[in-house]
Amino acid sequence: MSSDAAIRYLACDVIKKILATGLYDHEFVDEIPKATITQLTGKAFLRNPRNKQEQLELFEQSLNSVKQDNSLKPRLQDNVRLIGVALELPDYSLPLLELSVLCSANFGLYDLIQHHLNFSHENIDVMVADVLDISPLELEQATLAIASTPLFNIRTANFLEVLRLPHSIARKVVEIDADFYQELMVDIFSIMPKASLKLKDFPHLELEHLSQYLTIAIKENMLGTNILLYGESGVGKTELAKTLAAIAKAQLISISAKGNELRNPSDELEAESNVAHLRLQYHGLMQSMLKKDNGSILLVDEAEDLFHEYYSGIKISKERLHQVVEANKTPTIFITNHIEDLPHSFIRRCLCMEITSPPKSIKLELLSKPLVGLRTSHTFKESLADIDTLTPAHITSAAHVAKTIKLTGKAAEHCVHQHIEQTLNACGLQTSVPHHYHAELPFDKQFINIKGDMNSIDELIKAVTHFDGTRALLFGVPGTGKTALVNHLAECLEQELITVKCSDVLGKYVGESEKNVARTFRQAREQNAILFLDEVDSLLSSRTSLTNQFERQLVNEFLQQIEQSELTIFAASNHAQMLDKAVLRRFDFKLTLDYLNQQQVLKLHQETVGKVSKAEQQQLMQMKQLTAGDFAIVARRNRLSRKPLTHIQNIQLLQEENNRKQQRQSIGFVH
Repeated sequence: MSSDAAIRYLACDVIKKILATGLYDHEFVDEIPKATITQLTGKAFLRNPRNKQEQLELFEQSLNSVKQDNSLKPRLQDNVRLIGVALELPDYSLPLLELSVLCSANFGLYDLIQHHLNFSHENIDVMVADVLDISPLELEQATLAIASTPLFNIRTANFLEVLRLPHSIARKVVEIDADFYQELMVDIFSIMPKASLKLKDFPHLELEHLSQYLTIAIKENMLGTNILLYGESGVGKTELAKTLAAIAKAQLISISAKGNELRNPSDELEAESNVAHLRLQYHGLMQSMLKKDNGSILLVDEAEDLFHEYYSGIKISKERLHQVVEANKTPTIFITNHIEDLPHSFIRRCLCMEITSPPKSIKLELLSKPLVGLRTSHTFKESLADIDTLTPAHITSAAHVAKTIKLTGKAAEHCVHQHIEQTLNACGLQTSVPHHYHAELPFDKQFINIKGDMNSIDELIKAVTHFDGTRALLFGVPGTGKTALVNHLAECLEQELITVKCSDVLGKYVGESEKNVARTFRQAREQNAILFLDEVDSLLSSRTSLTNQFERQLVNEFLQQIEQSELTIFAASNHAQMLDKAVLRRFDFKLTLDYLNQQQVLKLHQETVGKVSKAEQQQLMQMKQLTAGDFAIVARRNRLSRKPLTHIQNIQLLQEENNRKQQRQSIGFVH
């Protein structure tokens, strides 16, 4: 480890050489804050205001009081030479790079040169060139050479602009005896752990071309290879990056985002420079470090940060960023959760892949891996896989908690579930298993009463069974069997059913609802599922009745998705008159499910509660507004009762449900 005393001695030695030139204005000492001198020397400094000459002498005494320690000089020179060789710098630029390291390691030295000598001497470059034992012309050329490297990547002829290296690099230069340039860069990158997944663990994604392209790019050292992985947080983008690197037999290196503020070097939020600038700067350094290495891939996570404007108003120009992605010699994988924050000019320079959450069958396998050792049941794992918003990242975090406190079995399940629920709640995401449809009565198509003769239930079943992409719109009052029919068909076809309601797609922000709709259709395609738009009138209300633009945009998005989709789609509505006119022409079948006819009522009653007398049959036949759902209520009431209801009670219950649907006569005069 370096000694701060050795750094202070070399820093003070620079100032003593500056004073020895005699080219400075003696009054500059009066302007130096005591804190700056204290940071430079490590000792308190007391001013003597009697005269300027004595003030200067006190300053020189303070510099001379620092104990001589040249132990750091060989390390400084050797490490700077390693950087110079790696970045192909001329030898005469190395003294300036040494000064930059010292200014980065000792804020007093930097402040004194930058803010005090700079304003007290017209030709400070002549003075500094003399101290560095190079000519003013060589100082200018050294400045240009260093400034154009990834250490700074700026165009300047002012050597003051290159006096602050990224702090993490400067500290390594003074702390270790490096044998290789890479050792000095170790704080700006990290080697990613080996992949725990295989390409087969992502069967819901078409990755063959992407993996082949990356493998060839590594093998042939292709210029400007950039891959952009985007998608929701926790869907496995980083894991996929590791997997792709493993397939290409390359080492995945993640670029850090540390700050360069001298007084608080580890906190990127306190950095004076835009952290995005630092990310690109480090990216350039890694590119220079790996230019002769064709076995590595760079990883830039949270790539949207590169385009954000920070509090200081600094923003990376598109031109600079495009130069970076077009000229990089080492393939780079960019990852983002917010593709909307990336400009199209950047996106089109990358090979893009959207990473989505896997279907349940694959998700179950992925979620099971972090739970190994916790002895959780298969039923518990299946219940987790049913939560659409749950990702492997959530499970990994929750499982770590359970393993840390050594829980297993039911205790582990409770811990994992509690942790997941709290995390998803905090993110405003679905926290429970979606409710699956459970029919009180088994489905039987003979109790579906279709109005008219244009479409029949048999025609619909035949179309759905033999043709993909069938679309059916079901109308009818509640209880007539719309939901039961759709769930029955999905079960017969052995396809997953994705039910969509208004609350599933509405978002808080502009454009979020449309994205949710697109995501739902994409999920159905990936899972080869049937899509069921329940209560579709709340989703596709007539646009003429809508007053808000965002509501009309949501309807437009739904209509476009339906029009372009090859999915089997069902939609159900209790209020056909509220639907947008454009909805009807997008569906092949329009079926109106009516109340049960007399024969259906008698037969369903017999199957549900048993035979009844002729008098009771007459009562039932007078009920014109009964549905299969009403008989489901009767069946449920009987199941929940300690003893079966009597025939009279069953009929009375049905009568109440029938009367509930009777249109009430308006109070007042009828004209």
